[in-house]
Order: sequence, then structure tokens, then C-alpha cells
Amino acid sequence: MPGPLTREDVLEAIRRVMDTAFTRLDNRYIKNQEKLGWARVIVGAAGAAAGLLRDEDLDALLERVEALEAAKAK
Repeated sequence: MPGPLTREDVLEAIRRVMDTAFTRLDNRYIKNQEKLGWARVIVGAAGAAAGLLRDEDLDALLERVEALEAAKAK
């Protein structure tokens, strides 16, 4: 059984979803209603990716603040 997914795994899955959605949007034989659905998929995937990246940035900032506080305490 595989282990838990990492952020990188999730971001890679989001990238694949977005690639598929963009491919479908570029297909001229797809009806407008379906294209609208794929556009919504892209917006949702972009929001999910942004949330993951924001959390990663916050974690990195927290680590930096803790390191600075530890250095100041010495």
C-alpha cells in the first residue's frame, strides 16, 4: 500500500488535470458548454494549487522566524 501523498504528488496531479483541461479547451470540436465545464476545472485546480503553495510558503516563513528567534535567544 502506498504511503501518504506529498505536496509534490498533489501538485503533480493538479498539473496533469490542468493539462488535460487545457487540451480539451483547445479542441475546436468540443462544444462550448463542455468547454465551460473544463474552464471551471482549470479555475478549481488553480485555486487548489495556490492554496497548497501558500501553505508551503507559510511553513517556510514559520521555520525562518523560529530560527531567527532561536539565534536571538543565544
